Amino acid sequence: MPCSGLGVLRKKPEKIYELESNNFKSLKKIQKKIFESAFNSLKDGGEIIYSTCTFSKNENTNNVKYFLEKYKNLEIKEVVIPENIKILKDEFGGIYISYENEYLDGFYIAKFKKVKKSDGD
Repeated sequence: MPCSGLGVLRKKPEKIYELESNNFKSLKKIQKKIFESAFNSLKDGGEIIYSTCTFSKNENTNNVKYFLEKYKNLEIKEVVIPENIKILKDEFGGIYISYENEYLDGFYIAKFKKVKKSDGD
């Protein structure tokens, strides 16, 4: 996903000077459009990995909440991360990979599965 890239500032510190509040709003719109396109192409039982190289809650957890509210036949699945990796989980089970990991940049990952709609939907 295109994102603000705040999780890679250690490698690209100049990036901070390029960011403006309008960037975040337009990025969220793009992220939602890409996700919607992927979701509409997904068969029942199919999975989507949503990932950004940022730690911005607005681009990550808030988008996950939006996706789960909009797509009622979407559920979040567990992402398995090695035990030696420092992480934080959000309330939906999405994972923030900490920038404190020696060889990793900070990023976010959430896994979704499209479940078959019940007859009542």
